[in-house]
Amino acid sequence: MLPRIPLLLTVSALTLLGTLELGVRAFRLAPGVHRLRTGVLRSGYELSSNPRLAYVFKKNYRDLDGPDLHESFPSTNSHGQRDIERRFERDPRRFRVLMLGDSVVAGHGVRELEDTLPLTLERQLGADVEVLNFGVGGYCTAGEVELLRTEGVLYNPDLVVLVFVNNDYVPVNGQAASYTYERPGGVEALFHHSAFFRYVSLQTDFLHFREQVDPKYWIDRNARHLGQGGLKDAFSELKGLSDARQFALLTAIWPTFSDDTIHDDDHPASGGGQLLVESILESVGIRSARLSPAYRAEHADRCARTHAERGRCATPKSLYSIGDGIHPSGLGAVSSGQCVGSDHSGVSPALRTRVRAGCRLEIRQKLRCVPTAVSVHDPFPRGKSDKSVVSSKSPVFE
Repeated sequence: MLPRIPLLLTVSALTLLGTLELGVRAFRLAPGVHRLRTGVLRSGYELSSNPRLAYVFKKNYRDLDGPDLHESFPSTNSHGQRDIERRFERDPRRFRVLMLGDSVVAGHGVRELEDTLPLTLERQLGADVEVLNFGVGGYCTAGEVELLRTEGVLYNPDLVVLVFVNNDYVPVNGQAASYTYERPGGVEALFHHSAFFRYVSLQTDFLHFREQVDPKYWIDRNARHLGQGGLKDAFSELKGLSDARQFALLTAIWPTFSDDTIHDDDHPASGGGQLLVESILESVGIRSARLSPAYRAEHADRCARTHAERGRCATPKSLYSIGDGIHPSGLGAVSSGQCVGSDHSGVSPALRTRVRAGCRLEIRQKLRCVPTAVSVHDPFPRGKSDKSVVSSKSPVFE
């Protein structure tokens, strides 16, 4: 009879664990995992020899048989971008914009290239503007600037748009972060496949899982160091590239879409009503603009129309994101493009002198944001700078 006791205990323990696993999954207590692996044949990513990048998109990648839109995608172009085919050579009649960012720009969760932020903006700005997609899932600001330095400048852009997301304070690219933690074999696989283990690990920061994948937790733990080195150095390098290569800058601060509103509360504050990223940008001489006011204005207008027609209004989270509150849906990309293409004199007239010969684009009427709807912090007194810099990562889990 005694030998049956260990068996009963084992069965009871397995039953309990199974029940807990099913309960966590049923109530969605643990976030889903978006894996970004480079050692998998089907992955759209590969390791980079550049340690500041850690990984890049594969060139001429194809997965048309059910890509997960986070680790695998329908295609990349011959230069290793999630974009249509581009050339280094410029069309002198077209104004060239290069958009930097993480999975928000790369278009995680969006299947069609036409629904990504860059191509949506390109379509809205017209035939005399092209917007190149330099978004890579999981990249931090330093990684994005390094990608611009090593590859982006080869395209000789007129304007670089950097989309800053609330987890870009973490100073390491997503895939590279996993190299900094030593864990027993099989533990990471358990984290990916067991919702219960993932829930416990994130609640307790077991083996540093929460510090690795939860940017808000990392930011809270390292709050006193934010803006020292890392992020400020990256923006200083970006400003230096802008000055040396004579392209303009636009840094857009990406909001969070909740069920109730559109906000920037996930960005740490700096005091005086500023976000930390705004104060850092100001200190290095880059203007910044938030997109949240423009989205809120668009949502209010949309709700006024749909409520009159249907008696209800969809939430910002369901309208503008793929459901996670961060990554833009097709409509979220369209609304972002409307912000950049509306009416605000954020770009100085001097920018027009840098437009290539033959380009008939009126920048003052094209690259600007909704007036009254976008909050702008401008370190340059009007008329004192010839540089037009109007400024506005991908979570591992949903």
